[in-house]
Amino acid sequence: MFICNNDSMLFNLNNSMTVYILKNIQHYGNTYSKFHPYICFIICLVGTIINLIHFIVLTRKNLRKSSINSVMTIIAICDMITMLTYLIYNIHFRININLNIFKCFNPFSYIWILFLNFHVISSIFLHSLTLWLAVVMAFLRIITFKTSSFKSSWQNSIVAYKISFLIIIIVFITMIPNIIVHKILKTSELWNFNDNKEHCSTFDDNSTSLTEIIYTLDFSEVAKKNNCKIFKANLWLTGIFNKLIPSILLLLFSINLMYKLNKAQNKRKKFFYKCRKNSTSEKKFRKDKATTLLLGILVVFLVTELPQGFIIILSAIWTNDIFNEVYHYIADFLDLLSLINSSVNFFIYFIMSSRYRMTFINIVFRKNLGHLSTFSNRLTNSFFSREPTNYVSETVSKYHAVLNGTLSSYRKRANTQIEKNKRKFNHNHNYNDIKHLNNNSIYSKTLRSKKFTTSSEGTLTIPISDTSTSSSLSSLYVYSNLKKDHNYESEFSFLNVCDIEGIEQELCSFEKVSYL
Repeated sequence: MFICNNDSMLFNLNNSMTVYILKNIQHYGNTYSKFHPYICFIICLVGTIINLIHFIVLTRKNLRKSSINSVMTIIAICDMITMLTYLIYNIHFRININLNIFKCFNPFSYIWILFLNFHVISSIFLHSLTLWLAVVMAFLRIITFKTSSFKSSWQNSIVAYKISFLIIIIVFITMIPNIIVHKILKTSELWNFNDNKEHCSTFDDNSTSLTEIIYTLDFSEVAKKNNCKIFKANLWLTGIFNKLIPSILLLLFSINLMYKLNKAQNKRKKFFYKCRKNSTSEKKFRKDKATTLLLGILVVFLVTELPQGFIIILSAIWTNDIFNEVYHYIADFLDLLSLINSSVNFFIYFIMSSRYRMTFINIVFRKNLGHLSTFSNRLTNSFFSREPTNYVSETVSKYHAVLNGTLSSYRKRANTQIEKNKRKFNHNHNYNDIKHLNNNSIYSKTLRSKKFTTSSEGTLTIPISDTSTSSSLSSLYVYSNLKKDHNYESEFSFLNVCDIEGIEQELCSFEKVSYL
């Protein structure tokens, strides 16, 4: 089959090594194609279900406000549509035709070929869109490291949706040549009911003369004109803009994220060593799971999409040779990679994010297992959400019990101090001048400087401090050295993961906050 006339040749069929390689490609391609429909049937069926679950989990209140989760929600929708259309295509055009399940119906009717055209264009569009959205996720994660705070507008889900909408429009514009290139054509062949009469007992005998036109999906004549200029231009556009460029950006962003992740981990260890020398342990240093999770997703995109980019670009240069000798035999394998990419995000999230697991269990099994997650685990995974978590760890519960005793002790000491101040003030001035003093206002004014809380732990009842470092949603609050003296002194240390270097001195100065 020659798509383009006068096309340049890539393979020298007189070379024995070239012929040997091409024959092996054909052999493995034909062998795998026998199993491909059934493998993809299982992947698509399971993938459609888990992408639906993935979408439901990501849209829960404690996850949906994160910009990265918002982008992942759109990717889940794209993957779900991709796998659903491929499932229908696979059942009808692969399994049905191989096994002749529906023999009483024309498998190549206009409606089915119209669906095939939709499936081809939508698959290219959705794969290109998800690849660009993966680039957006990596970009947002890098911005997170640079802004040092989750209060940045870049971390808002609304901003993520706006960027995603812009990407959708741009990618759709690049799909216009694909729509022009493909065309539904009539063939000279007819599907005859008589050929399958013995399998169609449900039909009336008068229907035995039924025949239908067989349609096919081919490349349009406009695309093939002038030695396939439009067809090749479409391949260049798809291969470079929708495959190669986003893959290179993903590679660069992934390297940048790995560098920043390693740098942040070293700074975190250095900070803990400086501020908590007595209690530092290597086991307490937890990795930035959010970035590690994102890196896993990006690597999957690179492995599955980059080879397709190279194949498309080679097809733009040597259209006939690549399409007939290579692509025709590896197309099923490339489809398999794309389907794996569309179904793997759920498992990566489930393995890497404890918050995601808790939300998933709450939805599927209707059980609140928040008590199983530790305080540090939840805070480590709170990178994906600006929404406070509802789970209270055992450590925080113990802290509340001690804090109540601490405040009670402080209240008694404050009242004693107020009485002393009154007696001292009354000695020099008329008591009527100070009758407007209120014990509660004095107490709350004195206590205001002692207030401290975390905005990541929404269930804490301590008011939010005005201190800029403690109000950052990206801060990790590390509970340590709870001592029970005469004054119930409790100590806290906290760490901003995104910008340790800028506030290191300030954090060390605020390392201990005592409640007397």
